[in-house]
Amino acid sequence: MATISICVPDHLLRQARSRVSKRGHATVEDYLLSFIHALALEGEPIDAATEAALLEGLDSPLVEMTDADWDAKLVRYDQRRRTARSRGNVR
Repeated sequence: MATISICVPDHLLRQARSRVSKRGHATVEDYLLSFIHALALEGEPIDAATEAALLEGLDSPLVEMTDADWDAKLVRYDQRRRTARSRGNVR
């Protein structure tokens, strides 16, 4: 695995640090890595089942997310990330 080093303005680093736990990441590095992963997936073809699920979601009624909803999502995300890490799929 390669390591990179970047310089960012202080205000951007503060913003990243404040969003780390809110977005379910353990570190700023994990937070930034999620963006790199997302960029790597850009342009990848979406299979028919995924596209159908996305369209179904777009057609569904709007529901306001509560703090409890977001907390539950973060718990599920953390569990999935731990499982992926234990399998060696995620750093």
